Amino acid sequence: MASGEGSNTVDILHTVLAQIDKVLVEFLRLTKSPNAKKREVPLAQRRHLSAGTSSGGNKEEFSVALPALFRELKEGDTARMENMAEDLASSLLQEGSQWSVPLMSSRVDNHSLLMRLSRPETFKAVLGSVMASGDHFGRKDGVFNGRKVLVHDVSATAVECKGKETSLLQLRSVVLMQHVKHLLEAVGYSVNIVGRGKSQNDIIFTDKQVSIENTVTVGAHDFLPLKTENHDCRGGSDSLFKDNGDTGDTQLMKIKAIIDKIRECKYCREVEIPKREFQGDEIAGGEVKLKNDKEEQLCVDLKQYLRDSGFSQGKEGYDKSLDKLYIHTTNPYSPHLEQIVVLDEYVKLMMEKEPEVCIHVAPYTMSFMQQQVGLLWEMTSDAAKNISQVHLPFGPISARNTKGSVMLPTAEEFVSLRKRQTTEAFELKYGSGVGDPGWDLTIQSLTAAGIVFEFLTTVARNPLKLEFSQKSEVATKGGTFVMYNYARLATLMAHFDEAVVKGMFPPLPECSQLDFSALREEEEWLLLFNYILPFPSLVEDCVGPFHPGDPGAKIDTHKVCNFLLNLSRDLSSYYGRVHVLGEPFPHLLPTMYCRLHLLKGVQYVMSSAFRLLGIQPLTQM
Repeated sequence: MASGEGSNTVDILHTVLAQIDKVLVEFLRLTKSPNAKKREVPLAQRRHLSAGTSSGGNKEEFSVALPALFRELKEGDTARMENMAEDLASSLLQEGSQWSVPLMSSRVDNHSLLMRLSRPETFKAVLGSVMASGDHFGRKDGVFNGRKVLVHDVSATAVECKGKETSLLQLRSVVLMQHVKHLLEAVGYSVNIVGRGKSQNDIIFTDKQVSIENTVTVGAHDFLPLKTENHDCRGGSDSLFKDNGDTGDTQLMKIKAIIDKIRECKYCREVEIPKREFQGDEIAGGEVKLKNDKEEQLCVDLKQYLRDSGFSQGKEGYDKSLDKLYIHTTNPYSPHLEQIVVLDEYVKLMMEKEPEVCIHVAPYTMSFMQQQVGLLWEMTSDAAKNISQVHLPFGPISARNTKGSVMLPTAEEFVSLRKRQTTEAFELKYGSGVGDPGWDLTIQSLTAAGIVFEFLTTVARNPLKLEFSQKSEVATKGGTFVMYNYARLATLMAHFDEAVVKGMFPPLPECSQLDFSALREEEEWLLLFNYILPFPSLVEDCVGPFHPGDPGAKIDTHKVCNFLLNLSRDLSSYYGRVHVLGEPFPHLLPTMYCRLHLLKGVQYVMSSAFRLLGIQPLTQM
């Protein structure tokens, strides 16, 4: 990298890691390691950045640790790897001397590559980049990478949903959908969501119409009702389309057209089975009787289609149980058909460009059927053949610390519980005045943030265990703690601005005018290196590549919340120990200014992360 390039230390660090990755991938290829067969070296094995070092190391060094690779390799290969790492360290040191933030040292120790940057110059370069980006730091909102993504809210379009009350599982779907949308936009995708509404068209094809923003983000709208505009989904092919302006006959024609396409498919054959007779509500578990009469069904061989397409089944591919799919061709039709009509209609309505990727977000109980829907759509639709389909299943919800089955509250009841707990917790701290109207927005915001953190700190595919006790302290963890720390920063900046207006302090200078050698506390470096510097990489790593034939959506919906929780713990420790706004003595001002820039950088990172979560942060508490 030439001296004039890479003024952003974030880019410099990426360059260092790219050089290391290049050597590692080549080494894996030469040693014929099993990892070399994969598309890329897994992130967990590729590198682990840490500001700390092994015992006896220089505390100002940061390490790129590679223990997993060394454990995997034979003894002779390990020696070879160390020789290659030594060569890499030497070449990085030679190249790094020309960087705008000079690389001060580079060496190998204990299976790690240890490097040291100039801390004052690193502070100046990184914080200067953050100040230039503001609360958009780490995100590429508006920088379109040329790819359109369609996010399919399965729980909103599937016919299995029933009733008008929102379940906790539907609430989890809403929170996940919102976060997935913002993550995709943050890395440059153009995102459209297909869902349905009670008072809107069944096929929602503009982002402004998606009810997610108005239900979770606190602003002009309340957090609840969170009804995702549910509808009666209990069968009858026209129930899915009753609000879209088309007649039932028109929608029946669309379903029959899909059936005709299935018949034409080479993987389909017609079969006859005993005719069904339903007594009671089929979806609610009504009795099904078989009659002597026969009815036609279509049998689609999904397993053969997967083989012919070169798609695998099992742990790394589609569900291994995918085999024969039987389609009912008479009313009530198979639910797969209604979803295919919705998806087909949506893609046809996209005027500019068809999506390249479709992400199906569905609860685990519906994920198997959703893979069937995706494959059937691909087999019968010309538009779907050019769309890579991936699936993001999410786990069930259960009560924490309970034995046996427990009746879960509705989403409305759960949010009401959390709002009451938040109010009670703040009454204990601030008095009975918390119940006044002036506190409404604060309580609403904290309730929304708390629920988002409760739902997103758990990996999406894992079961989510919620606490339903009446204890008020339940609501003051997670999101409330993070919001409190953000409000502390906002209050600090407001107090400084007031002091400037009163003439107590000169205005805050630009980063380029400061000498950041004034920042000597190790916590200050850790806030920069562990949180501000890697935030853009964190956002980028939350969305993995989408590959044809690989149905797993590599989207990490738990990382941003956990990042904010860790940041808030370290920030709270530092902020509680260090006095930022001191006396206006000239010899104290340089340190104060540097600390203000550092904390303003932390504030921008937190604000950017809140946008990814759909949370409106509070500026005071």
